Amino acid sequence: MSEILLIGEINLDIFILLKENKTHTKNYLLKIGGTTLNIAKSLKKLGINPIIFSHIGKDLIGKGIYDELSKDFNLNLIRRNNLTNIILYFVKNDKFEIIGLKKENPPFKIDKDFFKFYRNVKVVHISPYIFLRKENYDFFERIKDEKKIFITNLSTQIINNQKFIKILNYFDYVFMNLEEGKKMVKKDDLNGIKRSLKENFTNSILTLPNGVYFLNREKEVFLKAEKIHKKINIGSGDYFIGGFILGLLKNLKIEDSLKIGIESVKNYLNSIKI
Repeated sequence: MSEILLIGEINLDIFILLKENKTHTKNYLLKIGGTTLNIAKSLKKLGINPIIFSHIGKDLIGKGIYDELSKDFNLNLIRRNNLTNIILYFVKNDKFEIIGLKKENPPFKIDKDFFKFYRNVKVVHISPYIFLRKENYDFFERIKDEKKIFITNLSTQIINNQKFIKILNYFDYVFMNLEEGKKMVKKDDLNGIKRSLKENFTNSILTLPNGVYFLNREKEVFLKAEKIHKKINIGSGDYFIGGFILGLLKNLKIEDSLKIGIESVKNYLNSIKI
């Protein structure tokens, strides 16, 4: 029985690479993604099989995704809704324009199957996107457990939602990139961001282009990381989270958990061939 539970979305991601002044291209990449699945893939590559609690559509695309994921993951907590989420990423000059198609954000509901798996879980990651639906705050209230480690990450889509900001205090670890950190604490200078994060969160992980900070009131750790340039780097933060979770599960030092996360990102980016 897995000790890691991942709660959140699964999407079909379509990356379309456009050249300057061009509106058509044959250069594209299809990938099954979403925060939750990206973290699951990261853990799988590290030898861990997490439990995934998510929704997949009953449509043709959803059937294909379900069949593909069933090869590698336990799908007992996958629920089927009407449509598969499709996210289009238009990539031009390393900048992204994101369009969501068939976007559903279903409520997460507790049943007997959920508790059968949940009782043995030690680490829970919850995607921030589930909190775009208000019913999922009630779901979170019902599963809060001081004996488990709760983790989430920030997203610019929900970072101004005060209800979401309030529940961040219940999470043991909060991950964010620099832009998300700036918007979160409403500061632009790095020292001011770090100071605010230390004051307001139990443990924060702040990723930068050249490295990563671990921050709390007693400790500050910075590890450098090699910058790998890829036109498509969506999901790299999720792969970092997966590596860090493995370190937590093994009770490793924070520095070692960060190293696993950094290495996970490196391997992920090097696997992208487009």
